[in-house]
Amino acid sequence: MGHLISVSGARAESPSVLYDRFRGSVFQIQVIDKGSANKTSIGSGFLLDGHGLIATNYHVVSAHIHKPEQHHVRLLEQRRGLLDAELVAFDVIHDLALLRVSDLDASPAFNLASSVPEKGDRIYALGNPLDLAMTIIEGIHNGPVESARYQQFLFSGSLNSGMSGGPALNPDGQVIGINVAKGQEQISFLVPVHFLKKLIGNIPATLATADYHQLIEADVRRHLSEYYGKILADAWPLEPLSAYQLPDSLDATVKCWGHTLEKGKSLYDEIHRHCQTQDSIYVSQDLSIGYFSYDYSFLRSGGLNSIQFYNLLAQDFSADGFHNATQSQVSTINCRDRFLEHVFGKWRVTSCLRRYHHFEDLYDSTLVAQRIDLPLSSLRINVTLAGISLAHLKQMHHRFLEQVQWKK
Repeated sequence: MGHLISVSGARAESPSVLYDRFRGSVFQIQVIDKGSANKTSIGSGFLLDGHGLIATNYHVVSAHIHKPEQHHVRLLEQRRGLLDAELVAFDVIHDLALLRVSDLDASPAFNLASSVPEKGDRIYALGNPLDLAMTIIEGIHNGPVESARYQQFLFSGSLNSGMSGGPALNPDGQVIGINVAKGQEQISFLVPVHFLKKLIGNIPATLATADYHQLIEADVRRHLSEYYGKILADAWPLEPLSAYQLPDSLDATVKCWGHTLEKGKSLYDEIHRHCQTQDSIYVSQDLSIGYFSYDYSFLRSGGLNSIQFYNLLAQDFSADGFHNATQSQVSTINCRDRFLEHVFGKWRVTSCLRRYHHFEDLYDSTLVAQRIDLPLSSLRINVTLAGISLAHLKQMHHRFLEQVQWKK
């Protein structure tokens, strides 16, 4: 039987027994470039049933999904070498994919856990790191990541490149999550197994390569519409920044930081608040979508005259902030600059827009609004929205400007 250990009052298998039991059921997944016949990316996958159904990550096989005419997927089996794999389902939002290898002769299949481990329980991640060999990593389950838009478990263990798509097991050998990403040192992330169960329950009868982009677009559009729609439907709390009350804590997925910069000889100082999402949707190597941020900067001066201060505002005005997409994915940037009379004060406002080539009615946008009517103080607002519809975009811009409050 091997060694046994006690976990949470139950007797469970040791890491060495888990390794020996499942080493033949965890595979290296390779995406092969058809032209060179060499692999372009690798990851891990694991056996789900006796019919060659394999779980892995969407990002592991994304090169094939986007260019199936240039790439195909293979599985490296210990005894028989490389075997062709067919993509049968994927979930771009939760970074999951299912493959089938028709002539795979491997066992045992993994069982999927019906419950989530307690926070602090030991768990074990398996995979093929750095194109070396199958490895087991012991770590601690730390529960859901509180600020994640796409639910993930926090794993105190070091997942390395190539382990993506491998299973994370409880001490009974049941899958509780799928390896997905490494954070900083000894911090990694897992996709909860219930998303994999849902994907298995919705495998289409056929999945043609012509359907790949349509499925990605539908899932991305639906998710982002729900995300931005929820933020717009919620009440926006206001928090003070100097003499202003500003929208803040708009969603649990947004984290905020602040700091103050003091320039020498009391020329001026800046109070900053930076708020942004911690994740986005990985679509391809050229595109991540769904980023959202808003920044506030309050400037005041005791050592500049009004002309010097206005020149400082002009230098501080910037409408950049686009990222996470290459030119093949998005159009050129178009900007509009105008002056706006608010309920109080006068503002310079610039809004910039670029559209996605392959996602109809989705855009990236930046909004920069800067108050310019006070001689020695100013507030600047920067809002960046990635993957938003025009209808939601207009509401977002209007609401950020509408809800600013100022006390003289």
